[in-house]
Amino acid sequence: MPPRIFRRWDTRLGRFVHSYGMERLVDSFGLLGAPTTPSTIYAWLSGRSTPSFTRLVALERISGGDITPQVVIQHRVQAQGTPPVSRPCAASTRTGGS
Repeated sequence: MPPRIFRRWDTRLGRFVHSYGMERLVDSFGLLGAPTTPSTIYAWLSGRSTPSFTRLVALERISGGDITPQVVIQHRVQAQGTPPVSRPCAASTRTGGS
């Protein structure tokens, strides 16, 4: 197993996953109707992806409200080590009329 990258675990999300336990967390997602796998959760921790809306709601519920969408976004920024890239929404880049 590769060594942990501490910036991924030294966040509210990382500390929550560590303290709650991966197996217990996966089981809790399943009980709430939002099944997931450890590899998906590790992808969140690495900053490669973020939870879907359904899983984000379940995560907030599992954590007792401690892990919010803002906490997940802050974690992703810290895990990646760079600020997020701001992109315009599709509607603001359209030209012409309809």
